[in-house]
Parts: sequence; C-alpha cells; structure tokens
Amino acid sequence: MLDQELYTRINEQEDGEDSLLFLSCLNAIHAKQYRLSHFGPITEKIGQMFQPTLSETRTLHENAKMIQLDPALAANFLHVANAKYKSSSIPEAIAQMGEGSAYVYIHAINQSAPSIDIGNSLIVQLSLALWEHSYLTAAFCALLASHLKGYDPDKAMLAGLLHDIGSIPVLSIGAQTPELIGDPILLDTVMRQLKNPLGALLCQRLRLPDYIAPAMEHAENQDYISKDPVNYAELVSVAHIAMEQLKESEVATIPVYKKISRQLLNKKTVYNLLNEAKEDLWETYRILEG
Repeated sequence: MLDQELYTRINEQEDGEDSLLFLSCLNAIHAKQYRLSHFGPITEKIGQMFQPTLSETRTLHENAKMIQLDPALAANFLHVANAKYKSSSIPEAIAQMGEGSAYVYIHAINQSAPSIDIGNSLIVQLSLALWEHSYLTAAFCALLASHLKGYDPDKAMLAGLLHDIGSIPVLSIGAQTPELIGDPILLDTVMRQLKNPLGALLCQRLRLPDYIAPAMEHAENQDYISKDPVNYAELVSVAHIAMEQLKESEVATIPVYKKISRQLLNKKTVYNLLNEAKEDLWETYRILEG
C-alpha cells in the first residue's frame, strides 16, 4: 500500500487525535536510518548472549532464535541485512552476513535504536504484553509449519513475530502524549486502530519479506482464506484463534482452522501444538533469566 493511500485511509476517520498520532508515527518512520524502538531490558540481554564466544557454540538456528526473541531487533536486523542481500528469514540473513558480521550489526542496532520508555509502568506493561504475544504467536506458527507440507518454519516464525510491529511506534511515540498515558483504554484502542496501517508502512520502509504484510493485515480475520496452498497469514490467523482458549468444538467450524487442521501431516491437533509452543516460550523465559 502506498504512503498516500495510508494517509488517506487514516484521515477518513473522525478522531483527529488519532490522525495526529498517526502522522507523528509516519514522520518517524520516514526519518533517515529509522530503527524500531526496542524494549531495552530484553534486547540488551539478547545482545549480551549473542557474543562471538557464545554464538560460535550454538547452531545457526539457535542464534537466529536469539535474535527473534525481540520483534524490533528482528525487523531492524532484516532491514540492515536486506540493504546488501535479499533475505526472507533471520537464519538466511545470518548465513549471508556471517556470524561475525551479525554480531557487529546486532550491537550496532542496540546502540542506534531508541528504547521504549521503561520508566513508565503502563508502557512497560503493554510492551511486555506485546512481546509475549508476538513471541508465542511466532513459536506456534513455526511449530505448526513444521507439521505442514510446503511451509518453512523460519518464515512462519518471522510472520508470527512481526505481525504486530505496527504497535511499536504507537507505544514509543504515544508515550510522549499525556492524554494517552493517562488513559490506558484509549492507548490500547489507538494502538489496535493504527497497528495495521503503520505495519504496512514499516514493511515498505524496512523492505521486509513479501509474506509479512498479509500476516499483519489478516492476523485477526477468522474469515480470511487464501487460494494459495502455502500462506503464512493463515498460520498467524489460526494462532490467534487457538490462543483465544475456546473449546475445540467452538473453533472446529472456522474455515481457516479447518483448512490448516486438514493439512497436518500427523495425528497431532492444533491445540496440542499450541501447548508445545507455550513450552517453547517458557524455555525462552528461562534463557533470558539465565
């Protein structure tokens, strides 16, 4: 979607405050060498763990998983990598750049990217909720893809991880707006309203892989069905359905859920896979606390 189309779309709304916040985010994203704001404590911990002496003892995918613990770090890293290469996943970007270069770039990103204000309890709470939701979605999508024919778990993880990155500019820039900080419900509403158009713009500016934008757009659309046999947006949609903790009988009739369930290569159910993904998330917590 073109920038002008995004501008028109958001300004068709009646709420002028939302439009002003959108324009502030738009200007920030247009800024030269823009970096997504990361949640400082998590990203700094990742940077400490991704040291040459440590990264050399891990596999390529283990190192990729470290980077993919933070949506902002992953998106910024892909942006840097795609300035020279055409990477469709984090493992591919690391392989193309080399472990040494990846280490240098991660620390350069940590230095150049602004951090979300951790002094504000509301922003911290929303940031942690966003991080947990993004990583659980990513873990679920990757695990689900590994049980489906034709899907790439690395791409599935990235689609799940980045589907909500349009929320990050709203958190970082909205934190500077007293009216939003004083009204958590309003901030959450605005974040939900702006995340898709800002996500589409980020896909343009950061030159993210083509399959990311549909994952952002259709993440919460239970009626979305693609004609493509392999579609990562559907995995993200199924992840959202599964995380609603409805009874399996309640979701069994949802078309996208039925489609993905029929494509499973073994007798495991989508619910069983979600539980495995949660275990993967708890393991991530243990790594970060380690």
